[in-house]
Amino acid sequence: MNSTIDKNGFPNWLNVSWWPIYLGATALVIRLLYETVYLTWKYGHQLVGYALVHVYPFFFIIGALSWLLSWAWLIMVLVWVILNRVRFRRLNWIQCGLMILTLIILQIPTKWLQALMPYFFER
Repeated sequence: MNSTIDKNGFPNWLNVSWWPIYLGATALVIRLLYETVYLTWKYGHQLVGYALVHVYPFFFIIGALSWLLSWAWLIMVLVWVILNRVRFRRLNWIQCGLMILTLIILQIPTKWLQALMPYFFER
């Protein structure tokens, strides 16, 4: 029996690679949301990402690489599931859901998110 493949889940390389990719992409998304939603709502229009790239270039490079690798990870999962026709375990559903949520959240219009700001913060 091959110990690297769980018959009802992802192979170990997909599970292990998910952690650094997801954490890097999530950190970048949180920082970009902070700049595009909160800072723009509080102080007016911003050059989104300018401070991030100039003050924390290593963080930006790692985050951008993780964001791109997140798309690649999802494509690899899709190909792996199609080729092997296996069912997801609950952990695999959570991994895919969090990855998709992390990638999709930047597609929400900023004005919609800024409309929620008065409920959470005072100006």
